[in-house]
Amino acid sequence: MPSISSKKIKTNMFRILHNIFRIQPIPQKKTVEEASSAMQGKVIYHEESDTSTADEWGGTT
Repeated sequence: MPSISSKKIKTNMFRILHNIFRIQPIPQKKTVEEASSAMQGKVIYHEESDTSTADEWGGTT
């Protein structure tokens, strides 16, 4: 069986893996305020948010 140097293996493996997996930086996470800012003041409530919905879920007691 022919032998190959580890340097050639590493170079080829990096090239192959780089083509398979797209390497990109991890984006910063948004705060709750940043994620919900587009909805600020646009949400419409048709009833109080603490109204019980137990009667809508038949079979619960």
